[in-house]
Amino acid sequence: MPWWDSFLYGIVSEAEAFALVPLAVALPRLRNIPYAFRPSLYYIIGLLSVWYLGRYGRVYLHNNIFCFHLTSILEIGFLSQAFYRLIPQPAFRRIVQIGYIIFLCIAFADAMFWHGLMKETNIYARTFGNLLVITYSLYYILLLTEEAVPDIEKRPEFLLSISVLIFYSAPLVMAIIVLYVQRYNIDQFDFVIQIPFILSAGVAAMFQALMFARFPLDRSPRQALPEWLRWRWRPRSIPAK
Repeated sequence: MPWWDSFLYGIVSEAEAFALVPLAVALPRLRNIPYAFRPSLYYIIGLLSVWYLGRYGRVYLHNNIFCFHLTSILEIGFLSQAFYRLIPQPAFRRIVQIGYIIFLCIAFADAMFWHGLMKETNIYARTFGNLLVITYSLYYILLLTEEAVPDIEKRPEFLLSISVLIFYSAPLVMAIIVLYVQRYNIDQFDFVIQIPFILSAGVAAMFQALMFARFPLDRSPRQALPEWLRWRWRPRSIPAK
């Protein structure tokens, strides 16, 4: 394996840890995260949980393919629930429900019959799931622009939609390329197809962190500090002679 391929593989294996950044921003704001954005928090926690599970699989099982199947179910599930709560239209919510049921059927067939739970990546389920959440985010951005929402670029729901578009558009193209590479055994382009995933994961984590930063802190920054850091400079009085 060339050195650049090993280097990029190492970055890709750690790219899911980018979710630590938005989680660190969200933790001091847990009580003030609205009901509609709770699935976004669970989505990040799920990503990190599967990331650590994948590290366990690589070390002890020498196989972490099952994590791709599990991640898809968690990602599409929590994001679908997030848009379900954000958009109260009955017709849209019905589409979200039907779409997730179809996705679960494809994910089950992908894991049991088409690619295998421990053999290959679930290309079909990831492709369909990515298309679902990309469609939801595009539709929600369209609703926000039609309603002429002021300061749309600062709205948490807009930042969430942008992060979904960035993170799931590039991996969708990458999944199709990976399927082509695996089918025709073209190994020399393996390191190239990982670059979009690395970039999209980092940028999406930044937008997710900005989204959580829009919510107020549970307590003031001074109160959030431990007691031994709560100090302020007080000039000493000049003693009388």
